[in-house]
Amino acid sequence: MRVSLTFFPVTDRRPIDLMSLQTQLRQAMSRTTIATATRAQAETVIRWLKEEYLNELGGMSGFYCNRDVIRRAARDSGMLVLILGRSVIGFAVFNEYGIDLLEIRSRYRRRGHGRAFAEHIIQSLFASGSKKLNVHCAPAESQHFWRSLGFTDKEPEYQPWNVRLVLHNPVVRQASQ
Repeated sequence: MRVSLTFFPVTDRRPIDLMSLQTQLRQAMSRTTIATATRAQAETVIRWLKEEYLNELGGMSGFYCNRDVIRRAARDSGMLVLILGRSVIGFAVFNEYGIDLLEIRSRYRRRGHGRAFAEHIIQSLFASGSKKLNVHCAPAESQHFWRSLGFTDKEPEYQPWNVRLVLHNPVVRQASQ
């Protein structure tokens, strides 16, 4: 099933059906799959990171510089991919201490994929016994995303471009209180 969203120009005064929009978004998310990355999928991710680095970011930043980390994580089963249909649209590199890299391909952002993917990984890591998870917010603009998932400051912010956040396992935290 293909989901299509229709937006009307500002001059059109018809109301937007938010329930229908939410249903369409939920259906779009239900078509995604999360899987342990294969080496071929890792290479697919590296190709789109390179494309993003060269074309969209003008060689200024991005995760393309982490291609060796991505390859190693795929080899060691420390990488998940988010698949929509037959396309890899996101990836995450993680370990028991936190999420090292998480990105959704630019044309699929702002649709809830990143949040759902991150929440899945967080729940899985806590279920496997992690007491707390760390993230290093790079780029710094990702702070809002991670904070919205419950992460808080790990240490005083001496450098606003080098923000480190932590999320404590709520089950462990409640047991210790």
